Amino acid sequence: RTLDELQDDGYLERRPDPDDRRVRLLAITDKGREVKNAVQAQNQRGEERWLGELTPEERRVFLRALRRMAPG
Repeated sequence: RTLDELQDDGYLERRPDPDDRRVRLLAITDKGREVKNAVQAQNQRGEERWLGELTPEERRVFLRALRRMAPG
């Protein structure tokens, strides 16, 4: 359902797989790419705001600890 909504809103499109007609491949559209880039830039600004006071080594340690705590 979520993929249908993303497709309906123009963020992605489904394309046939040239190697297997039963399969549909997902491709991000220009509109979807614009949103992805904007979100990534916003995340980067937030990360800089939160981690800007840390040294590079402190950042590495902090991010490593976050990855260990993250589910999955």
